[in-house]
Amino acid sequence: SAYGVDLKYAERDWRGKTYATRMQALCEGLSELGVWTRLHYVYPYPHVDHIIPLITERNAAGVPRLLPYLDIPFQHASPRVLKLMKRPGAIDKTFERIQRWREACPELVVRSTFIAGFPGETEEEFDYLLDFMREGTEGRQRARIDLSAIVETLADDLNRVEAVRDALGPEGRIRIDANGAWNVDEAEHAVHALAEFDLEYLEQPCASVPELADLRERIADWDIAVAADESVRKADDPVAVARAGAADLI
Repeated sequence: SAYGVDLKYAERDWRGKTYATRMQALCEGLSELGVWTRLHYVYPYPHVDHIIPLITERNAAGVPRLLPYLDIPFQHASPRVLKLMKRPGAIDKTFERIQRWREACPELVVRSTFIAGFPGETEEEFDYLLDFMREGTEGRQRARIDLSAIVETLADDLNRVEAVRDALGPEGRIRIDANGAWNVDEAEHAVHALAEFDLEYLEQPCASVPELADLRERIADWDIAVAADESVRKADDPVAVARAGAADLI
């Protein structure tokens, strides 16, 4: 959303046309490529309103000028916690803006990320976040939870997962990212404890490829898929996961 601020919105020539280095001009240029383009890390600032018409329009080939998909990292719903995070805190105005976007483009999909357990967050503020998620999902319910990043015990992790499951209901899908924090024994124990929450998958439960492969063999009878992330993105040999059969999803 802040594209071009560092360049003071200077104009540049691209493919025979002059564009200012602004988000709207960038999206207009991308929309002329005739390919699927979706936007990530879009903060709900007022100038994003001007992008929505590009999402509702199609080019001569019938391809949407921009896909009806926005990745908006809300981070939290509590104004106080957002202030602690140094994020914009007018969450009510943000929700109203997104409602207007959906009125203009009913097929719009909004993906987001939230941080639970931020230092200083109270139980009331966590409940407020869950209420915000319930109100905003409107049947499009999927959550990804980072574990072992801030909280310290599996019991704390389980409490967070249980709260999100209660918020999403039985039809919601939950993805867990353990950030490679567990050894194989700890991960196996966590899988048994997490199984009741009907997970879509468990991402990077262990740090190394051999550990992932060992874990996947141990939990073969459990209906939980193992996904690899850092073992692919940050690895010298990104296909080692596939060769070892260490993950269901890559």
